Amino acid sequence: MCTVDEIAAKARFKVRDFGIYFEVPYTAAPVYSLRLPHPLVDQTLFTMWTPDGVEYAATNYTIDQRNGIVKIKDTTTLPDGVGCSGYYYEWFLNEDLQYAASVTYNQHLYNKDNADDGSDFKPVECDAIATGAVSQAMWSLLAEFATDIDVSTPEGMMIPAHQRYQQMWQMATMYTQMYKDEAAMLGVGLDRFEQFTLRRIAYLTNRLVPLFKPREIDDPRMPRRVFLPVPDGTMESDDAVVVPMPDQPGIAYGGWLPIGTSGSP
Repeated sequence: MCTVDEIAAKARFKVRDFGIYFEVPYTAAPVYSLRLPHPLVDQTLFTMWTPDGVEYAATNYTIDQRNGIVKIKDTTTLPDGVGCSGYYYEWFLNEDLQYAASVTYNQHLYNKDNADDGSDFKPVECDAIATGAVSQAMWSLLAEFATDIDVSTPEGMMIPAHQRYQQMWQMATMYTQMYKDEAAMLGVGLDRFEQFTLRRIAYLTNRLVPLFKPREIDDPRMPRRVFLPVPDGTMESDDAVVVPMPDQPGIAYGGWLPIGTSGSP
């Protein structure tokens, strides 16, 4: 089994963006909006507590985990103040990695016969998908870093913000190439190689020329046909066009009734 959540967890290990603990001391004058010291807060690991050590119910507040802001619904329930603690991430929230994992996950399901739940994915393919998820997450983060500009002051201070963009570009390129190498070795993903059997079509009849299994030159057995899937040559569409068949099939519809009579019955 290989789910999106498992792939996102593998991607977090690969990118080494683990949670960092923080704690806001108890304050005696709570307000409706409590700004946390860090953004990208994991709401599943966030807790609030009163001075007597009792945990404050999560139904009494909402948390904006991307911006690190807690909205308290009713401050009268906290006459003595409140404190909080939790974990934050440097780069990615869980939902960010889950989105990146779903993108690569869907790419590996495209035009494939395995189930939609990824039950046919082998563990080694899950590892390759996790590498692709890291690549997707890095490119999305690069879009944010692209807005940074260098800062210079009259005092001579220089902040080369573009260096972070360049470093992230190198990391995204590295993980992209790593994913392509892993996917190519396994033969999975959108760049996988697929093998087909070319079919010839007769010029006069517009029919596929039959294929036979190869035999040795001295094999006296009858030739055996190879029945391959017949491609329709059209794009996928829900509106199928059906040509009506006549009562007596002829050359244009059903072909010759007996074989070898030049089309005459």
